[in-house]
Amino acid sequence: MKSILKKSMLALIVVLTVVSCRPRPKEDDSLFGNGVLVLSEGLYGTNGAVLSYYDIDSNAVTYDIFNDINGRSLGDVGNDMQLYGAKLYIVVNNSNTVEVVDINNGKSLSRISLVDKDGIGMMPRRIAFNAGKAYVCCYNGEVVRIDTTSLQVEATAQAGKSPEALCISNGKLFVSNSGGLDYPNYDSTVSVIDLSTFTEVEKIVVRLNPGRMGVDSYGNVYVLSVGDYAAIMPCIQKISATDNQLVATYEVTASNFTIYNDVAYAYGMDYTTYAWWVKKIDLLTGSESDINTSSTTFGYPYAINVDADGNVYIGDAGDFKSNGDVYCFGSDGTKKYSFEAGVGPNTILRLK
Repeated sequence: MKSILKKSMLALIVVLTVVSCRPRPKEDDSLFGNGVLVLSEGLYGTNGAVLSYYDIDSNAVTYDIFNDINGRSLGDVGNDMQLYGAKLYIVVNNSNTVEVVDINNGKSLSRISLVDKDGIGMMPRRIAFNAGKAYVCCYNGEVVRIDTTSLQVEATAQAGKSPEALCISNGKLFVSNSGGLDYPNYDSTVSVIDLSTFTEVEKIVVRLNPGRMGVDSYGNVYVLSVGDYAAIMPCIQKISATDNQLVATYEVTASNFTIYNDVAYAYGMDYTTYAWWVKKIDLLTGSESDINTSSTTFGYPYAINVDADGNVYIGDAGDFKSNGDVYCFGSDGTKKYSFEAGVGPNTILRLK
């Protein structure tokens, strides 16, 4: 009897050992590998925001991966998307939500509603992160602070008119106040919000209609002002990290830019020839150099990003009615690949 019991126990141990050494099931593995995530805003009023995933190794596109996994749309007008830890945060402007997604499996963790004290949508625009908090600027003039653990709204702070973008440097939140909802009376200020008190402490005057922002490795802040689309031309201005003073202006007719390794990668239109250009601006020396993308004809560039290998990604919205495209260029301008995304691709994230 003891011999039979010992054999049974030994067999059980062997079975348990074999089971414990098996690889994890496929569904536990990360959904995204060596690829590119693209947020497309969709047509206004159609709940057409789309999250697409392009797998570089297989050259395959999953057009609407959020809907495929969660069985519903992201909502109306996807405006920004950023990765923080293992969570992907997607700002959906006209739906007044921030969608939080598990980056490992693509499933929604929370759909955070952003409404003011009267229950009116705040029209969120863009998101930034610092020390476990997410900050979202909203067109109603406020900035929302969200705890990234509880995914609850903690507080709001007042900025200026129609905040378009934001970035964080030296314990301060910088918010570009475009004044876009008060057209043609655009704003021309950047709000400085102290993160410890979460209150505005200063407004910096910049060129008319400030929008996109970025930070270099020294903490200096850069803001792209697009002007009035007529007499006042676009430029990128540099705000000192030490005293919040304007210290440099780059007279480039840029529409959008991003910063990587103290280099600004920007695109814009030549107002004489109406041709689109893509260039690099060395933020330490001020020198500019073109990225030759002449092999590609853009309809309307709408997004830009750069990966760790120096590859440049451009989202092309075309006519804003049909699906747009995403192009990947090497640092010399050679096109590596392209793929179709949704209507108005405005945010590109490289995953690796």
